[in-house]
Amino acid sequence: MGKKHKKSILSFLSLKDQMASLDKRTKLYRLANEIRKEHVPSLQVPTAAQIQQRYKFGMVNNFVKHLKEIAEIGYAKRYLKNMTATNYLSSMIFKHALKGEYPDLEIDYAKIDLSRGDLDSVIILNPSFSDDFSQLELYWETYLDTDFNNDDDDQLFVLIYNATQQQSIKYKKVARRKDGSVELEIPFYTNGDRLHCWLFWQSEDGKLVSPSNYTHIGTAD
Repeated sequence: MGKKHKKSILSFLSLKDQMASLDKRTKLYRLANEIRKEHVPSLQVPTAAQIQQRYKFGMVNNFVKHLKEIAEIGYAKRYLKNMTATNYLSSMIFKHALKGEYPDLEIDYAKIDLSRGDLDSVIILNPSFSDDFSQLELYWETYLDTDFNNDDDDQLFVLIYNATQQQSIKYKKVARRKDGSVELEIPFYTNGDRLHCWLFWQSEDGKLVSPSNYTHIGTAD
């Protein structure tokens, strides 16, 4: 083989190695650039619409975490339609239960449902506090419409949310429909706090629930 031919082959191999090395450097550069994009905060200033949307998401998400456990009992799968209870509630609040304009947005608690079902809902009668505000007494109508699978032994679920202190407490199976009333310990209430209360029935076998009923207690919004 002539010297010129050998030199051409060596030059080709050297060029091939250089191209391979360049290709590796290019790939490494692109990878490093992608990592930098992921970990370096964007310097782009958010728009007013983006700020408002983030504010809404934060407010709704902080509230919904208080509802999740009870709502998973109150909603049957046929209502959720492949959504989690959290996602369903968040969507419902965004669509129907926000009032006011940013930055004075508020949640319209009365428009929130924590359960849906075929039993008759709880009819609340004049809730009241004990003298030291440590207990809340709830009263309800005990009348039964037997056409809707209601039963004296339907069990009561209650969620109380203190909007002033942003705390909640859940009560599961704390009374039966036939009882007509129940006393609940309220560990975080100060006179004047805004309390929001949801109640619903669940059948003794756990298969049926009622729509939730809402009432506010204390200082009204």
